[in-house]
Formats: sequence, structure tokens, C-alpha cells
Amino acid sequence: MKKTVTICLICICVVSIIFARQERIALWKAVSLTAELPKPHGNAQLKIETTGDWGKLQISSMKLILEDDEEEIIIPKKAFEDLLNPQLNSVQIRSAIGYDQKFYIYIYFEYGDKALKGKGEFPSVSISICEGKVLERSIKRQLEINQWKHDDMKL
Repeated sequence: MKKTVTICLICICVVSIIFARQERIALWKAVSLTAELPKPHGNAQLKIETTGDWGKLQISSMKLILEDDEEEIIIPKKAFEDLLNPQLNSVQIRSAIGYDQKFYIYIYFEYGDKALKGKGEFPSVSISICEGKVLERSIKRQLEINQWKHDDMKL
């Protein structure tokens, strides 16, 4: 009797595993978002497209459109070509008035793998734009808990 019950339980477990529902996160291939910038700057629309597959995803193009100014800013490939696996769900458009009193727009996103064996944060990228010109890329990487490294590159 015990043997029959054990065999039945094993069969039920095997059948459950075979027919279990498994969710898979879809691979994002592109993102487009529109953000309202502070007045008088209006809306900014960002479009990012990628190529590749899981573990080898790379940005192929990035474009920022300032709707009120009817200005289209193509982000140079140099700003993103070496950044593997962008986390498209982290993309943001940010803005600030700089120390020079000029208006800056920042394209922010995370990429790659988490630091500290999966317990840390993703490296982040910020691409700065001022007066229609792409100025620099800044990368922030976590080295240890509460310790970061910043790398800047003029564009």
C-alpha cells in the first residue's frame, strides 16, 4: 500500500512539473517614451532601438526629439556602442539647470549585470545634452557596498 501511494505521488509530481505554467519575461527590443520637460521646454520624445538576443543585446540607435523646438538629436553610437544588455525598463529623461545656468537634458538608463554577484546595483549611464549638442556620457559602477566608480567620456 505504501509503495502504491509513493508511486502515485511521484507520478503526480512528475505530471505537475511537465504541465506547469512557466512565465518568461519578454525581451524588450525597443522603447519610446515622451516626457514633459519644465516650462518653457515642452515635450521630449526618446526612441531607443536594439539588436541582438538574451545576453547580447546592444543599442543600435538612439534619438531624442524636442517637440516644441522641432529639433531631432541623434545620439552618436560612441555614447552606447560598448554598453551590453541595456535595461530598457530603466530608461528615463531627466533635466536640470546647470551651474552655468543652461538647461541640460539627461538620458539615463542601466545596463549589464548587477555588481557584487547579483546583490548590488546595475551600472548606470547618463548622456548629457545641452543646446542641442550631445556633450558627454557618464557611467557609474558599483565596486563595493557604498563605493562607486565614475567614468566620463566627452562626445
